[in-house]
Amino acid sequence: LSITAIDSDNPVFSISEQAPLTLAPDQSIFATIRFSPSTISAQSGHITITSDDPDEATYIIPLSGNGVGPPVATSNPAVLTALGSPNEAQTQDLTLINSGGSVLKWRILGESNPHPLSMNEPVQPLASGDFTSNGPTPEKLISPAIDPTSGMIYAQGPQNGYLYVYDPYTHGWSFESGTYLAGNLKSGGAIFLNSKMYCVYPENRLKIGVYDAILKDWSTIPNKLGAGTGTITTDGTLLYLAGGGNFKSLNPATGIWTDLSLPTITLDGAGGLSYFNGVIYAHEGNGNGFAKYTVATGSWETLVPLPDKAVLGSTIDPVRKRYYAYGKNGASYLYEYDLTANLWNVLTITLFEVSDGGMVYIPDTGIDGIYFIQGSLGTGFARYEPKTELTWLRISPLTGEIPASGNQTIGINYNAYNLQTGTYKGSVQVISNDPNRTTMDIPVTFNVANAGASIEVPAQISATVDRSTPYAAPLKIENKGLGPLQWSFDDALPSWLTVDKLSGTIPGLSFDNILVTVDASTFTPGVFNYVLEINSNDLVNPKVSTILNYDIVMNHSPVVTSVIPTQSLKFSAAHFSLANNFADPDNDPLVFSATSSNSGIASVDVSGSALTVNPISSGAAVITVKATDIFNQFATLTFDATVNQMVTGLEEVATETGLLASPNPFGTNVTLRYHVESPGLAMILVTDILGKIVWQADGYQEVQGLNKIEIDGHQLAPGMYHCKLFRNGNVISTARLMRN
Repeated sequence: LSITAIDSDNPVFSISEQAPLTLAPDQSIFATIRFSPSTISAQSGHITITSDDPDEATYIIPLSGNGVGPPVATSNPAVLTALGSPNEAQTQDLTLINSGGSVLKWRILGESNPHPLSMNEPVQPLASGDFTSNGPTPEKLISPAIDPTSGMIYAQGPQNGYLYVYDPYTHGWSFESGTYLAGNLKSGGAIFLNSKMYCVYPENRLKIGVYDAILKDWSTIPNKLGAGTGTITTDGTLLYLAGGGNFKSLNPATGIWTDLSLPTITLDGAGGLSYFNGVIYAHEGNGNGFAKYTVATGSWETLVPLPDKAVLGSTIDPVRKRYYAYGKNGASYLYEYDLTANLWNVLTITLFEVSDGGMVYIPDTGIDGIYFIQGSLGTGFARYEPKTELTWLRISPLTGEIPASGNQTIGINYNAYNLQTGTYKGSVQVISNDPNRTTMDIPVTFNVANAGASIEVPAQISATVDRSTPYAAPLKIENKGLGPLQWSFDDALPSWLTVDKLSGTIPGLSFDNILVTVDASTFTPGVFNYVLEINSNDLVNPKVSTILNYDIVMNHSPVVTSVIPTQSLKFSAAHFSLANNFADPDNDPLVFSATSSNSGIASVDVSGSALTVNPISSGAAVITVKATDIFNQFATLTFDATVNQMVTGLEEVATETGLLASPNPFGTNVTLRYHVESPGLAMILVTDILGKIVWQADGYQEVQGLNKIEIDGHQLAPGMYHCKLFRNGNVISTARLMRN
């Protein structure tokens, strides 16, 4: 079959294959038709295939498509706030909204920093723990287990049939050939008991592999658990195995198997099984169920589900009392469950995509942490070093899809376990396929406060106080608790100390500023301390105090250290640094100001300690400069400024570049003259002494030789003006003009 043409009658439809094409008998090809709408509307078209088919030389394929708008992501609320008490948890709903015309695909990229932050500090990225790559494993490994006697990690390599041993102190791998239980390529669980590693494999339901780490040889024992065995743990005496919906214990010393009760979650053998302190924790591998089995009572309790699906493997950090598993849903995550707070924490793994490798915990100081291997997807190997602090913000679910004009509610969990009272800030980072907002940061504020009243005052108020002037400063009394705070000053205040309020009530999570005024007129210079005590209904701190720390001084006025002589000005301003003319005996900062007796002759500007005297017109003025300290005491100096701006002739204003003005000074009109060898477009600007444009000739076409420009000066006030000639944006010539 020879295809000579493949055509589309609508450019929004295209096909991946191009003519000419030739197909042999019984041959077929697959072609992709792409719909790329340019508008939000229903559209149609046809693909026409022309060939040498004698029965149907022209084959027409009708096409139709509906162009929709992109997804548009927003949230409600746009800002998250929550209030909780220490060691309590709060929940809140966050609604992700898709107001666009197509499906919004989203997932959580990160969460908040667990540390308290100032309200004005920026949000910090997630820092719940540190991930460190340990380099690649020798091959794709499965079923890691730690030998508590040697501290070594053992893992099996199905590719080469080796048993690999990792030394966490040297970061070195070694291996023993021919020690792998052959015929089992799918990952299972492994655990050490009495220097023997017991291994289960979903592909071999009849046998359990046993590796003797001392004798370095393998043996097998029968597996009575059945199909799907994939998880195993130990309490130090018995082995516990789960899989295929079964749960049994095995005493390896006697070979006795015991049937155990089952939880409401499914023990599918693809999840995790870990023992700690008389309890076995288990999670599903094909779901997110999580439960614990109490060995002494033989009973199960269903726990908070995992935030998402996990994969094979789990371990427990007995020091921090946390259960670990990992999984993936778009991204790879490490799930951290606090056994005390009964809450999950989620951390994003960026080192590699997790699979079915497994994980172990090493308790040794300096190398402690969760060690996990990638599994069948690769040779990744990493360590997670847990932090003591718990992440206070948790989110579930972590990913989802929202139809057009739809929404989805996700749960926000605030955990105040082990948190001090204060304000915690962070953000929820959502990434999506919204083309205009691929990342959405939702600010989060979590206020942790005591259930009752909780008073807080500054430890000290310090100030330098001039005896001659009463000093007032606010005392901030803050209620860090949720209940109303009732407060009062403890004793009668001394006569030199006054406040604008002797007692009051402050609502929860609020504050009041009390104005405290000290009259130091009777004090002698020196440091003075006074303890101001406050009573309240705070059950923990019923009496608090603030130390008033005052340095009493007799203020000294600023002094003039040098005078400024008479200034003779013409057209240029005079500049002075007033720090050279004044000083403060108390080293107080000074604020400078200046005035002119006649600003029409000479004006003044002050910026910091810099003084500028600007000549305006001919005449004389008196300049007064003032330096003021923080107690409003000051010193002044004066000097004369004379301005002489008389211009006597044309030669004085003509510049070396040839721009001449006449008559100059002028009455109503003035003529500008200059010569040009290569004429072009020019611009002429006339400005006053303040830089304001008063006359302009833009786009003036020059002539070769002498150029003359007449300026009508009827509207110009008497005084000095500056004239500039521009060509190609550059100043070519300047002149000064004087109007009588």
